[in-house]
Amino acid sequence: MDVLFDTVDRALESARRRWPRTLFVVGAVLWGLVTVAVVGVALLDSSPVAGVLLCVPPAALLAVVVARGITRLRWPVWPVGVALPVFLAGLVAPQAARFPEPFDWLVPIVVFVYAQIFLGTVAAGDELFRQRAGRTGKGRDRMSAIGRRRILQVKVLVATLVVLASSQLVVGDDYAGDNAVGRTSFEYAFLCLSVPMFVGVWWRKPALAWYAVVVLPVVFALSLLPRTPEARWEALLAQGWIVVAAAWQWSRAAVKPFWRHRRNLARPAAPPF
Repeated sequence: MDVLFDTVDRALESARRRWPRTLFVVGAVLWGLVTVAVVGVALLDSSPVAGVLLCVPPAALLAVVVARGITRLRWPVWPVGVALPVFLAGLVAPQAARFPEPFDWLVPIVVFVYAQIFLGTVAAGDELFRQRAGRTGKGRDRMSAIGRRRILQVKVLVATLVVLASSQLVVGDDYAGDNAVGRTSFEYAFLCLSVPMFVGVWWRKPALAWYAVVVLPVVFALSLLPRTPEARWEALLAQGWIVVAAAWQWSRAAVKPFWRHRRNLARPAAPPF
């Protein structure tokens, strides 16, 4: 599985270097279509102003990345620009279980795919900037460490939120029994296990990344226990592949030098006396 994901990742990176303009246009169109659908459903009963606030920052981020690249973005341009996929994963995906079928299992998938499309479009925009600025060529074919770290941070955050949202214990026909004490204990343990993953997104320690690689599948597996057999198969088919993708993204963070916290980086050797 790791070989498959690595092969796809290298193929996408090679395609971005060869056809950045085409991938940016295709990604922008797909992102626009998904944005209209997702925001339209999520904000059906809300103010149109809220929809504009959620759509404009990502569009502005794409424009700024094409003009300046990811590396030169200053705070808070990046967090504000990626707020929509994080918002959808953190607030909309947990409500999916309350939606009628088939939206109860479709919403987390759409949220996850939306984030991948948007971040892929951002990466293509950065490649356009680098080629226009003459920052490609021998030894400079890859995105900067800052850019790769920023994109990977959002990917692991969105994937973690979607997996945890899919693992929440809800009251409904999909769950066997009605043990309130057991449900409360599960939710408390669920919260305790989740905190280190969110800390690891910003405090980029390899140990925390490996923790997420191990714990995320365990949390998802535990969430299947109280479900009925039919609901277990539905959850495995709908969210199981997202769990695998999330664990793989965290494993990349654990081994990539650009992920590590600055204090973990080797300090330059002291000059000789």
